[in-house]
Amino acid sequence: MNKKIENVWSILCEKSVIDSESNNISFTNILEEIQVTPKEGTKLSEGFDSSEKSIPMAFELVTMWKRVGEGDVKELIRVELVDPNGKSIAFGEHTIEMAKSLKRLRFRIRFNGLKVTIPGDYRFVVKIKQGNTYKEVGFADLEIKIALPKRSQ
Repeated sequence: MNKKIENVWSILCEKSVIDSESNNISFTNILEEIQVTPKEGTKLSEGFDSSEKSIPMAFELVTMWKRVGEGDVKELIRVELVDPNGKSIAFGEHTIEMAKSLKRLRFRIRFNGLKVTIPGDYRFVVKIKQGNTYKEVGFADLEIKIALPKRSQ
């Protein structure tokens, strides 16, 4: 298949803002790790096991794409969330469209929650559709830690 774009980078952040004058992007709170604090009285074995849980939080995955071919681009990408055991626990598909006049494109995906199974290193895998399959082209990592609940005085 003729490749027209490639992923340059992928970043997880709380929020991104594009300046209207310079067209530069600013990131607020780049996410490298999240500490989850279970409710007081929850045993850690009950609070975190291999079943999926959802952490309510707003964040973005921002990807930069560079043109490597000619013409208009319309590509299907998939973002998969992979847990520390290598299990894919969520995915979403998106279409990237790039006019032939553009050399590069930033693509933002907004999330309102995060699925987790166990503490450890999670990976947002960026894939592009090639034929009947998806090929990995980038990723962003996020570590999930468990903080012990603070005891009431």
